[in-house]
This record gives sequence, C-alpha cells and structure tokens, in this order.
Amino acid sequence: MFLKKKISLLLLSICILIGCTDKKNQSTITLNDSYGRKIKIPSFTKTPRIISIAPSMTELLFQLDNGESIIARSDYCDYPQEAKSLPSVGSLIDPNLEYILSFKPDLVVASDHFTKESVNKLEHFNIPVYIGKQGQYIEDFYQIIADMGQIIGKRERSQILIAKMQNQISEIKQRVQNNDKPKVYYMISFGESGDYTAGKNTFIANLIRTAGGINISDDANGWSYNREKLFAGNPDLILISRNEIGKKKKKDAIYSKLKAVQNNNIYFLESGTVERPSLRNIEALLEMEKIFSSYSE
Repeated sequence: MFLKKKISLLLLSICILIGCTDKKNQSTITLNDSYGRKIKIPSFTKTPRIISIAPSMTELLFQLDNGESIIARSDYCDYPQEAKSLPSVGSLIDPNLEYILSFKPDLVVASDHFTKESVNKLEHFNIPVYIGKQGQYIEDFYQIIADMGQIIGKRERSQILIAKMQNQISEIKQRVQNNDKPKVYYMISFGESGDYTAGKNTFIANLIRTAGGINISDDANGWSYNREKLFAGNPDLILISRNEIGKKKKKDAIYSKLKAVQNNNIYFLESGTVERPSLRNIEALLEMEKIFSSYSE
C-alpha cells in the first residue's frame, strides 16, 4: 500500500513537472509571506488555479474575484455559501496531499495552521505556497489583501478593499475614543474543558480594544486563562460565538456568580466575523461597538 502511494505521488510529480516546463521563461513576482519567506509566483496571464487551505483566504478571494480562482478548499472554508460547493482537500493542518496534487494547482494559499512539512512537500512538486497567517492586529491583514490582489491581477480591487477597511476602522476608533469602556471577556470555553479566552496578543483581543472595550484577559498571553483571574476581573460583558456556551453558563452554579451572567450581559457574535481575519471583521467591530456603547452599570 505504501509503495503504491509513493508511485502515485511520483507519477503526479512527473505530470506537474512536465506541465511546468512551459513556465520556465515566464516572469515571476516575489512576495514575502507571513512566515517571512521570499516566494516566487508566476505572473499569471489568465485566472490562476488556487487551492485555499484557510477560511480567511477563501473569503478574501471571493471578495476579490468572486471565487473564480479557487478550485478547491479546506473542510473549514464555509463562507460564503458558494465556497461549500467546491471540493474539499481536508483539514487546515494536514490536508490530503495526493488529492491536492491531482488538481494541478498553480498556487496553494494557507494560514499558519498549515504545517511547514506540508509546505515543503508541495514546493518539492514545484507548487508555490503562500502563507497568510492571522496576525495580532487587524491591520496585519492589509498586506495579505494586497498580495492576493497582486497575485490574481486584482490590484485595484484590493486597494479599494483596504481603503474601505481603513476608513471604517478609523471611524469606529473616533466614535468610541471618549466612551466609557466596559470590562469584556471573550469566552471560548469554560468548566471541565478549561477556561479559554483571547489573551492580549490575540487577534480577537485587538478587536475588543478597537471597538472600545477593556479586554480583562490582557493579563495573559495566548488562549488559556486562569479561573481565579476571571472571577477577580468580574467582567461587565461576556462575548461568545457558540450559543451552547451561553445556555450552559446560566445553569452553572459557579459561573452564575459572575456579574455579566447575573445581569444577562452575554452577547453572541458570529464566529466567522471575529475568529478569523477577514473583511467581515468590520461587522464584528460594529456589533461590539453597539454592545459596548449601550452598556450601563
């Protein structure tokens, strides 16, 4: 079975190498991806064939060219609705390499969930891989938008999208700068599964601060949080992206002591707008601004 798989991959690589021989004289563009690597990508004269292994990249490509360049996606690329009709090559971390090769893509785009081992394997078959990871700040996403616009020949469209995001974020910051700032806790999980939230160095924490809130878990890095700190911080508001969390929390004798739970200040945000960098982050910011601005003791 192992030998059969190796032969299959070898045949695919030969086909890809043959298919790439006519690109030797093709001009290229050089970009720095989020891993800090210099990658060379052909200057495509027609719509490139791209496989997206990241929900954020899939959303972006649909914004730039209506998804015309995407030929396959990951299991988690669920927005927009049209993306679900594309074939899936598997998970974010370890997709089906053989299946990816069978599509003969011009480019694979992924986030930092994608392993460097998978990157190396694909580049061994002369398939360039662009990594656009989730940065700490929403502004980190601008470069990814610009890069994708350059790759697929939609530079003007990418600059329009960047300018629109910049203006919207600037307007939000101006509106909330003098507001009272509620103490906010973003709840990913709690109880037996552990307390997980958005620490100070996370993308979500930056969204909370941008929208005019105080992220109480800014005293921690990453996602794991100390329950004692949560109760000491006693947030005014709790944000969730999974409805079942809110339902369980109200029934939990320990967590029901939190002020936000007692006052029913638990608010739902669509996970796709807040947990991945995308143009829909503006939706999350506007919703947070509305929630935070309407809060009173």
